Amino acid sequence: RTSLETIKSAVEITSTPGPRRSDGDVHMECSGVTFEWSGVAPLVSPTDSAILASAHSFIFRKCLHIHGSDVANNDLSEESCAIIYNLALAFHCAGRLNNSSQHMGRALQFYGLSLSIRQKKHESTKLMGERLLDAAILNNMGQLYQQECINYDVARQCFKQLSSRLTMLTQSGFLDNRDLEGFVMNLMLEPPNLAAAA
Repeated sequence: RTSLETIKSAVEITSTPGPRRSDGDVHMECSGVTFEWSGVAPLVSPTDSAILASAHSFIFRKCLHIHGSDVANNDLSEESCAIIYNLALAFHCAGRLNNSSQHMGRALQFYGLSLSIRQKKHESTKLMGERLLDAAILNNMGQLYQQECINYDVARQCFKQLSSRLTMLTQSGFLDNRDLEGFVMNLMLEPPNLAAAA
């Protein structure tokens, strides 16, 4: 399979809407735009072993669908952020499926761009769905820095910012239990002691 086919496959997989829950947590609204979280994209092909899927830290693998965007009265920053995040996630999943460091690098670039858009909005004005998007970006960036780039200092910074957002998300009951467990698992991962190895 070519890289383009793999990315298309990752985009199609992440485009499947998630199961609707009665508490409405699959929707988020900000700046007059409604978003819906997708289902979880798989990271391994059916022929790969389940061990490969559990050998790495948690990746938040839900993309965002955009509904009800008012193009005339909107600067499109929220939509742009969602599209860039989805692109980052597609590269992240494709990179894992193909073991491609080039795709992982592109994922990091797009996560960083998405986060820079998100940081323009003041924390106190963000809704819970927006905080979940922040948490998803920070988690996935931290995972890439820790697992792929072996840059533990930057990974630690991402996870520290993730931790502060998880507190609010957990208190509000906004997080799915599996996602919460994955985020917490990443926060508990300790980088190897390189000094001891030397």
